[in-house]
Amino acid sequence: MLFHFIFLESLVEKDVRFFEFAIENALKAFKLLIFRFIIGILIVVPLIAIRAFFREGIILSTAILLFLVFSMALIMLVLEIVITDFTIPLMLFKNYGVVQSLKRIVGISSKRKELRQGAVYVIMRALISLFAGIIVLIISLFFLILFTIASGFIGFTFVGYIIIAFLLYPAIVDFLMMPIYAYIRLYSLIFLLNYEELGIKSKQK
Repeated sequence: MLFHFIFLESLVEKDVRFFEFAIENALKAFKLLIFRFIIGILIVVPLIAIRAFFREGIILSTAILLFLVFSMALIMLVLEIVITDFTIPLMLFKNYGVVQSLKRIVGISSKRKELRQGAVYVIMRALISLFAGIIVLIISLFFLILFTIASGFIGFTFVGYIIIAFLLYPAIVDFLMMPIYAYIRLYSLIFLLNYEELGIKSKQK
């Protein structure tokens, strides 16, 4: 959560002050993390309870569980987009709390026109994320092929495999995907600016 705040503020400020931004936004990120944890519990517990309630009929309970899991996954996807794309900017630039940010988003979406625009945005955002996921998959496959070929000529120790898998590979993927990450953040910010004055200019140097 904290890195979302740091990344967004760095994009807007056009400057990277990691520790300064981290200290400024640590409490906000912690509050948002607690909120997501509570939402996760509220979603998982009913699923477990329903599964236990229908355990007598295995086929029926499994079908219901799969439907509920799909429904909850869709809700979580929408909620994740709302939190990442709208709640974080409002918390960052307006100093809103988590609940206040969500209330503001609900207030914006309550009108039919804005709700329609919001639905289009969520669909477009999901498609962009899907495209980004495909790019990551292609990069991963290319990296795997390249690594397999290289390992045939160069012997790697266990430590070498660990370094490549957990340090080198994520760094390369993040570096190559950075333009897409930046586009997604700025796309959501521009959309939000149509409905909310964030005072971003006053934060820039």
